Amino acid sequence: MYRALGFWPGFWVQVIDIGKAALAVWIAQRWTEERWVWYSAATAAVIGHIFPVWTGFKGGKGVNALLGGMILIEPLSTAAAVGTFLLVLLLSRYVSLSSMSAVSSFLLWHGLLGDGRWEGYAFGIAWAALILYTHRSNIRRLRQGEEPKVGRRQSAHPA
Repeated sequence: MYRALGFWPGFWVQVIDIGKAALAVWIAQRWTEERWVWYSAATAAVIGHIFPVWTGFKGGKGVNALLGGMILIEPLSTAAAVGTFLLVLLLSRYVSLSSMSAVSSFLLWHGLLGDGRWEGYAFGIAWAALILYTHRSNIRRLRQGEEPKVGRRQSAHPA
């Protein structure tokens, strides 16, 4: 959205994407103390974001929705994953690589900073696989040296 419509539309879309998963987890947390239900609520929001019925099952990459759910389940692990995102972004200037690195790093952060429960590992593996799947075109462009970097304008007609 940032690239297509600019800062403010991109900002508000990001807020909504994060908020919808956070709301799903918040509701689940009021319904039960079973953590697997919380993780399932976050996962359902992410899958709904990636494959929305309203747009012919063609949606976003799922990273912001996942962020929204995880903030409420594991704030420290999530903050560390956001730190991973920012570090990789600073070093590479690739949002896609930063997103994939952050989600993949969650397993490490869950073990170091989280509660280390099985749900975090099981869902963390599934999330990493899902996010890598949604980024398959980005991975192809990264390998070909064609992925756009933050702060660089792409020409309207690539050579």
